[in-house]
Parts: sequence; C-alpha cells; structure tokens
Amino acid sequence: MPWHPQLWSKELWRFLRGHWWHLLLAVPMAVVVTTVHELAHAAMAKGFGAEIGHIWVLPGQGTWGHMSYTLAAPNPSAHFWVSLAPGLLGLFLGLLGLVLSLRSWGPRAGSVLFVWGIVVPLLEPMYALVHWLMGAENDGFGAFGEPSWIGAACTLAYGGVVVFLGWEAHGSIFGERALSPVPFGVLVLAVGGVMSLV
Repeated sequence: MPWHPQLWSKELWRFLRGHWWHLLLAVPMAVVVTTVHELAHAAMAKGFGAEIGHIWVLPGQGTWGHMSYTLAAPNPSAHFWVSLAPGLLGLFLGLLGLVLSLRSWGPRAGSVLFVWGIVVPLLEPMYALVHWLMGAENDGFGAFGEPSWIGAACTLAYGGVVVFLGWEAHGSIFGERALSPVPFGVLVLAVGGVMSLV
C-alpha cells in the first residue's frame, strides 16, 4: 500500500471503533487477570510445599496485587519458579489462544479471543519484563535479579515474538477486516507506550 497516512488512520480508527467496548471490560478484567496472576504464584508455591500467607488482587501500594508464602527451608529455585509462574501461564494461555484462532470466529467472539485470549495473556509477561527493566522490584526482579543487557535483549526478543504471533492471530481471526501492517504497527507502538506508563 503506498504512503497514504489518511487511509491508514481511517483504517485504524475503523478497527478501534469496532473494538471500543473492550474498554468497558478493562476494570473487571484487570481484577480477573490479577487474580489469575496471583493464583499462579500461589499454585507454584504450593507445588514447592510452601504455606500461603495471603492473596490480594486489588491495586494498591504501587502493585496490582500480591501474595505471600513461606517455604519450610530457603530454596532459591522455588523463588525463581514462583516468580516466573504467572509469565509461564500467560505464555501458555496466549499460545492456546493462538491455536483457537485457527478456527472460524464471529466478529464479537473473535474480538474477545484476540484481546483477552491472546493479546492480554502474551502481554502480561511482557508488562512485568518492561517494568523490571525500568527498575521495578516485581516478578522479573524476583526471577532474574537486577536488570541486565541480556535481560533487555531477551525482553526485546520476546516482544518481537509477541508482535509476530499477534500479527498472525490478528490476520487469522479478522481476515478481510484485519489491519494492514502500518496501522497494526501504530497500534503495537501505542500499546507499548501505554504499558510502559501504567
């Protein structure tokens, strides 16, 4: 497609207008996503024989939620896997969504699958990694310690994989209603900007 920013902006606006209703789901789904995130920590901790102290799934004190656990004996390996559990679950759910995207979906169901079954699960680990690189003491810090150049390179590589998988799923789900590459890229940059600020 030749360089026609007006066409691309109209295409992007048309796509966003068809999916605006996900904003109505943002607050309740943030609680659902946080609950699943914290339960993934708890399940992994339980797998290492830990006692769960508490689970909190509402935003506050600079976090979306948190949970506490106590191991019978110090175990750095357990701490690593407990920190990584929500990211691994998000990756699994996103890949499952990608498999489901190969089926035929109606406009609303396809939109739900794309946003909440693929994009959000795949971006959940990305969100933690980006904020870890920005200095947050979150799951990325719990698993990997201080940010490093290797961590930045791995985060960038994971981001590239997420964009590629998102592009493939987007085309599969939306077909002729799918965005062309430039509007999709603009959408990716906008989502990345919002993720780094929230």
